[in-house]
Amino acid sequence: MLTTLFWTNNLSFEGWTVKTYRTITDYIEPNKFSNDPYYQSLISDYKQFAFNLSELSEQLEIKQEYDFAISLNKVLYGKLNEIKL
Repeated sequence: MLTTLFWTNNLSFEGWTVKTYRTITDYIEPNKFSNDPYYQSLISDYKQFAFNLSELSEQLEIKQEYDFAISLNKVLYGKLNEIKL
């Protein structure tokens, strides 16, 4: 699985399932990780943080003006560079 904060409809990587942070937060259920209220609260806070981060990223318009730093993974670098925030 590959997680991404920024999403475009044509974002895909062969052999990978791409999930956004928002999609991941939909699947997080704190009570399934632990019966301990402390850990459930901690996981709930993480879930809320990831959700807030996803909402913030959805407000940022992809302008195709940003070049990603060189990556050791040339395929990943190419895909990220195609998006150009």
